[in-house]
Amino acid sequence: MLALILDYIKNNPQQVMFLVALSVAVIVLIAFAITIWINQYRYRKHQGFGRKHFELREFDKSIDELKIAQRLAKKTLSGKKRDAESTSCLLAEVSIAATRWDEAIQALKECISISPDKMEYHVSLVENYLRAKEQNQAREALDVALRLVSPARIDELGKSRIHAMARIRHDENIGEELDKLTRAMAVVQSEMLDRLEILKPDFEGREFILEGLIEEEKDVIGLAKFYIRQYILEGNGAKVEEGVEAETEAEPESEETEDVDQETPDDIGAEAAPVAEEQIAEEQTVEARVEEELIEDIQEEISPAQVEEIQEEQAEKYREESYLIRARESLDMLELDPETAEFHTLSAFLSVEEGDPKAAEENYEKAIFLNPQYAEAYYDLALLCVDKFNDPERAIGYFRGALESNPAFAEAHHNLALLLLGSGENTLEVKHHLGEAIKINPRFSEVYHNVALLLAKKDCREFLLG
Repeated sequence: MLALILDYIKNNPQQVMFLVALSVAVIVLIAFAITIWINQYRYRKHQGFGRKHFELREFDKSIDELKIAQRLAKKTLSGKKRDAESTSCLLAEVSIAATRWDEAIQALKECISISPDKMEYHVSLVENYLRAKEQNQAREALDVALRLVSPARIDELGKSRIHAMARIRHDENIGEELDKLTRAMAVVQSEMLDRLEILKPDFEGREFILEGLIEEEKDVIGLAKFYIRQYILEGNGAKVEEGVEAETEAEPESEETEDVDQETPDDIGAEAAPVAEEQIAEEQTVEARVEEELIEDIQEEISPAQVEEIQEEQAEKYREESYLIRARESLDMLELDPETAEFHTLSAFLSVEEGDPKAAEENYEKAIFLNPQYAEAYYDLALLCVDKFNDPERAIGYFRGALESNPAFAEAHHNLALLLLGSGENTLEVKHHLGEAIKINPRFSEVYHNVALLLAKKDCREFLLG
């Protein structure tokens, strides 16, 4: 038998070599397949153990298991990018829960190396750099993250903010319907804050990042602008007015309550001169009973839904007021008033909201003095002249100043046109400024609205269409 085999090999050397090579290749492939299967099995096992330990809040054990799974997922033949990314993401989550910031940072860097375009990894990296007190790295990571936001996303956010950034006011000189002016631009428009909002939609997350990055004066001003911006975007003015109306409607109930409180002493014989301790105790008991009856009556009159709505309105009002308080506290962090136009413009806006228009005027004028080309200061001062000082002539002058500094200021064109129309000045200039506003910002819906209202007026139609 052996002789036959040897004879076959001697007579067919090429065929034998082919069969040997084929056999070796099959063995190698089987070995590779077994190795891959073993590594994948080990990956699933360690990844599963890591997840289970995490659910049991055994963070150290979870991290150890996930690190093994991460190494297995990165192996050349058996590893998969998808597994490496998911494991690194879970490892970062566990490390954050365990307050092991350095390990979280390394895991997030691994995620970014696999999927560099996923913004959530970059944002989380920024947050963990801040937790690790590494501000410079956090700032660099944030710059990278902000560059990932596409112009289309910013444009989309801007479209959703067209009406949120507007407010309604009434001025007889402008007309009953032509009463829409845009809020203070300097404290609303910020591309950096737009990008950050896209990256981190929740308010607390953005606040954490901005507070953590405070190193210089510009960072403090940026934080103050963030709070004021949030105050404006939540529509504080309209909601406060609704709250005032609600309080006005509720006044009769307050009067009834006061009447009951005044009648209570008569019920318990308060006309007697010196009241003994027993009488005082009895008086307190009766007062408590009356108060309980009043509460029951009020609860019967107001439905649970109305109670919840009142509570939500109060919480909303408190939150909006807190934005202004935090903005002022941010500016107060600066030991000396900085000689920058932006600082004084923000401070002026806060003074207006705090009920001190004179201080606001001084701050706006200081901003213009420091930077005569700062168009936003002219614009906001013009609004102040209309709103608080009822001085449209000065407002027209400041709107012109804003346009001299920035001819592409669409809102200034729009509002100047309205004031010129109300003052009866050059109607051709009104037409010019309305046209410029539309040309600069084709999606400026309020301009179209006001032009439509003017077209509806017979005396304005000819000059607009001429």
